[in-house]
Amino acid sequence: MAGSRRGRRTLASCALAAAVLTACSDEPEPSVAALCRELEVAEGLDESLAVADAEALEGQAAALRRAVSVAPPDIEPAVSTLSLAIDDLTGPLSTATGDRRETLRELLAATEDRAEALTAAGRSLSEWSATNCGLDLDSGTTVPTTPVPTSAAGGATTEGTDEAPAP
Repeated sequence: MAGSRRGRRTLASCALAAAVLTACSDEPEPSVAALCRELEVAEGLDESLAVADAEALEGQAAALRRAVSVAPPDIEPAVSTLSLAIDDLTGPLSTATGDRRETLRELLAATEDRAEALTAAGRSLSEWSATNCGLDLDSGTTVPTTPVPTSAAGGATTEGTDEAPAP
């Protein structure tokens, strides 16, 4: 009888300790609402890529990194794939000393082997965010992957370029 009481106390103590540790954890809990909040911060990422805006990309990349930890299991692989790809671009882009758009084109060209996976992840996340958050992450903006010729008037033109959807 004493052993049974001691066993119940030990079990109760373990349950209490587990509850306290879980409540004190700094790990974010995956949830639709938490992911939607981070995606709102990352919204406009394709536009930032299109103009090689390193400052905006830093904040959006940070939001995507946070999004990985709060993404529900059904969409986490897509969020993770995109976050890693954006991190591969933002680091070198933020330290580029020359033409950032040219640097971005070079970086994107280096990701061609992952283009199919990135496109699928982007499509999945875009559909998920539209359904679950009411966010339209697919602005239709494309990022040129080859040098953009300059027109006679000095403005950029997309004639003769290969354009790829922003990751």
